[in-house]
Amino acid sequence: MKLQSFKRINLLFLTLAALFIATVVSPPGTAHAASYSPIHLLVEDDYVSAEQGEAVVIDGTTYVPLRFISEKLGASVNYQAANRTIQICSPQETEAAVLQISTTNEPPGVFTRKGVSYIPVRKAVEALGYQVDYRSKAPLVRIFLNSATTTDQVAQTHAKALKQNLNLPAWVPKPTPKKPGKVAYLTFDDGPSAIQGKIIEVLGKYDAKATFFLLGDQVKAHPGRATRLAAEGHALGMHSMTHDKDLVYASPSSLINEMKAAQAQIKQATGSSPSILRVPYGSKPYMKKPLRDALVNNNFNMWDWNIDSKDWALPNDPQQIIENIKTGLQHVPKGEPPVLLMHEKQVTLEILPEVITLLKEKGYTLKAYHPEHHQVVNFWNDSRL
Repeated sequence: MKLQSFKRINLLFLTLAALFIATVVSPPGTAHAASYSPIHLLVEDDYVSAEQGEAVVIDGTTYVPLRFISEKLGASVNYQAANRTIQICSPQETEAAVLQISTTNEPPGVFTRKGVSYIPVRKAVEALGYQVDYRSKAPLVRIFLNSATTTDQVAQTHAKALKQNLNLPAWVPKPTPKKPGKVAYLTFDDGPSAIQGKIIEVLGKYDAKATFFLLGDQVKAHPGRATRLAAEGHALGMHSMTHDKDLVYASPSSLINEMKAAQAQIKQATGSSPSILRVPYGSKPYMKKPLRDALVNNNFNMWDWNIDSKDWALPNDPQQIIENIKTGLQHVPKGEPPVLLMHEKQVTLEILPEVITLLKEKGYTLKAYHPEHHQVVNFWNDSRL
């Protein structure tokens, strides 16, 4: 294919760019939340590096710098100021491709960024008799005339270059960080119990995750229940081995022995050793500083709660449990997520759908505890835990 002289092309491109930039007065906007992704560019049998020109896919349409139409494909470019169009003529076509310049300087028309004009590949190139080929795996777009070399062969030739990670052009707007959603935590104490399987089924039906503080003796007796909890994506924590407050709080070493024994049972059942725990009956008044120091020294985190459902005390009054939760939601300390205390009880199973619906209607996502997102929720406000 016969190319025009590089000097003439450069002059044409610079003239066009100057006219285009001067005419387009609207600044790049961000009203349209477009999706952007980079793509490798091949012209004929050559690989075009990002330094030479960056191709980009915007909302499913591939755009390439206008200069490659002239420099690489031997086309002539004419700017029509009166009707704001660009005419591109190729040596092998008698009719020109006419592209409308975007009045907003945004896709889907021709637009400019950092002094570089971008045009949609298919609309311009195919109208001029060139061929366009895509490969999604690389990903790549190839523009060529009548080459005997297949795109796969060309891709093989440039395999090393195509393996490079591509970055989006610097002008692509950075995505606006999403505002963190509201998260609430359902927590269940004293399991694993016989009713736990039904609780898991309700959680699954409503797409909710929860955190279960388990007793080591119960896990030892029913390891399969703990295994299922982990498999379903719920979080497990220690609630001591025996739930005997005289034994748990006897001394720092007794506390640690209880928690490590429960941790060992959970690990045996699930393969994981959680660091989060909840002490029996809550941390006040039992967890004086020496006991808290012992937890810190052994790399444990401790959660209490900020909403007490009192389900343990109201086996025959489900409506009062709901009212307790509604009231508790209004008094969650600032900076803390709602952490609901519940137990593996029949009445809790009965009200669970209503509790989940209540929280979701208030905009909460119900997640399982994760150590990477640990927040301090303990009655002592001990930031170490």
